[in-house]
Amino acid sequence: VFLKRKIIFPIKEVAVQLESIGQSGLKGRITVETKGEISVIVSGINQMIDRIELITRNIFNNQQRIYEMEVLNKDMSLKMLQHQINPHFLYNTLESIRSMAIYYKCPDIADIVVSLAKIFRYNVQNESVVVFENELEMINEYIKIMNCRMGNKIKYTVDIPKSIRKQTYVKMCLQPIVENSVKHGLGKKECGGSIHVSAVCGENICTVRVTDNGVGMPPEKLDRLNHALASAQSPEGHIGLWNVNQRIYLHYGAGYGISVESRENYGTEVTVVLPYREERSNG
Repeated sequence: VFLKRKIIFPIKEVAVQLESIGQSGLKGRITVETKGEISVIVSGINQMIDRIELITRNIFNNQQRIYEMEVLNKDMSLKMLQHQINPHFLYNTLESIRSMAIYYKCPDIADIVVSLAKIFRYNVQNESVVVFENELEMINEYIKIMNCRMGNKIKYTVDIPKSIRKQTYVKMCLQPIVENSVKHGLGKKECGGSIHVSAVCGENICTVRVTDNGVGMPPEKLDRLNHALASAQSPEGHIGLWNVNQRIYLHYGAGYGISVESRENYGTEVTVVLPYREERSNG
């Protein structure tokens, strides 16, 4: 009677519940009330099921990320094919325009053409990851073009440490954000404004901030934008931010991406969280 009550019956109950958990796909846990060695076994089995479930969930999330990245890459490749232009033809055309501008003594037009050619050449390169310094150079060329259009009303400043400039990140992770600041922030002010790009690095994290003193946005619009970015939904009017956020998330995983703070009539700050790999000297 003692053996049946204390050992045999609990073991049978454990076996029955294990079979049920296996058939339900690891849903549920063993709830046999017992003491001694069998209690230790039950606790160990439940912990093992917890670990299996966690590993399975991580594998599923990684597979989902890989699938989403493949879909996004295919979509971008398709769009590139749809809008494909012979680069040599465009370069030759831009060079012809630049030569004509120099001949007719229009240096501003020549400078715009040079900046446009640099941006185009940068965009059509196949690299998906670039040195951060190159990204900053493209922003500088973009600001040159916008200042020619807006009568030098944009003040652009950069405060990026040298260690961060040497890091490699997803291509076009910053330029669309600056473009968004010009389009939605400064472009709506007659007097223009300023854009400041700064960055700090902590423990394996690089935090980049793009700050402008544009028109900002009301709280309800800001909430919708941040909700869309957090839930991977495409926000209306801010496709560039969403695209950057998706590429960062798919490339680096959870914990990295974009968040936005804004105050109407005061400006907007976009924060980009990226991984940081500290360079160690051989000495």
